[in-house]
Amino acid sequence: MATIRKRSSSWNVQIRKKGHPLLSETFKDRKTALAWAKKVESEIDRYVYLDISAAQRTTVSNVLDRFSKEVLPTKKSGDTGFTPPSRTHLKRPIMCQEVCHAKTQRILAGV
Repeated sequence: MATIRKRSSSWNVQIRKKGHPLLSETFKDRKTALAWAKKVESEIDRYVYLDISAAQRTTVSNVLDRFSKEVLPTKKSGDTGFTPPSRTHLKRPIMCQEVCHAKTQRILAGV
């Protein structure tokens, strides 16, 4: 069930469903808050809701760093085809972008 509350100049929505983590989002207007709550509750009921909160906290740089530390050591030397990003690559804007918003073509292009 969704709970919608007015907080100063914004609207806070909390959705609590058994077996799912608490979902919370803030919106500028009540209409948008209601629409989001209805959409997410419907997705949860139909078992199609996908929680992307971890992807919203993880950057492309974090993924590449973790890959080079956890996966590469398990590969045979020279078979990886992956070169860890250098310091100049880490300064590119795509490296600071969240994984959920990154596009494959932009990552490959290094933009």
